[in-house]
Amino acid sequence: MRGRLRVGIAGLHRGQAFLEAIRWCEETELVAICDTSPAVLEQRGPMFGEVPRFTEYEQMLDCGLDLVVIATPAHVHVKQAVAALARDLHVFSEVPAATSLKQCVDLVEAARRSIDLAPIEWTLRYAALTMDSRSNSTGERYPSEECSRCRL
Repeated sequence: MRGRLRVGIAGLHRGQAFLEAIRWCEETELVAICDTSPAVLEQRGPMFGEVPRFTEYEQMLDCGLDLVVIATPAHVHVKQAVAALARDLHVFSEVPAATSLKQCVDLVEAARRSIDLAPIEWTLRYAALTMDSRSNSTGERYPSEECSRCRL
């Protein structure tokens, strides 16, 4: 690896759930965001910082990413994951990964052709409320920064 993983987020409505985890992980940096709606980019873009903004997903993929977070509507997850895997990018996709058996097969085949990973996640695992509610066996709460540390 050449230093920090350069991350792009596709889908800013649900994508904001990943923002804190990316910021807290020393091994990652947010370098691009994408939403098909210019209005959403204008409204939500500032919370993501001063990073390039895209309305075309493929353009974001070609901006020097190492990893893409797919937080878009479910019916486009496979198409977007396959496009990223074809570029040998890491893919971190919301569930459901696919909405049909054919899409599942397409996704697995694309992952096998790629040199990188295609993990699927459960969004609430990274939500601030979930991270803050974790506690140890004595009932003491762990700080969010300990729960959200990225392990690469």
